[in-house]
Amino acid sequence: MNLEFEWEGLPTLTNLDDIEFSELVNYLDSHLDLSLEKNAVISSGLTPFFERYIEQGHISDNDISFDLNGKIYGSELHLNYSIISLKSIFN
Repeated sequence: MNLEFEWEGLPTLTNLDDIEFSELVNYLDSHLDLSLEKNAVISSGLTPFFERYIEQGHISDNDISFDLNGKIYGSELHLNYSIISLKSIFN
C-alpha cells in the first residue's frame, strides 16, 4: 500500500474560524495505490464485499490481485476508472 498526501496549505488563512470544510478538498491532493493478493482475500471470506466494488469499477481484478488506485485532485475522487465529485458530498 502506498499513500501520499500533498498539502500546500492555505497561506491567506488568518483565522481558523474561516475554514470551510467543503473548500478544503480543493486544496488537497492525495494518491492511494492498494493491492491485495486475490487468494488471500478469497481465503479471508471477504470476497462478497470486494465483488460489489469490482462490479462498480472501484476495485479491479487482474486475476492475481485486487487493486485500487485512487486519488483526490481538484475536488474529485478518482477510483480506478470512476470519477466522483467531492463537492456534492461536502456541500
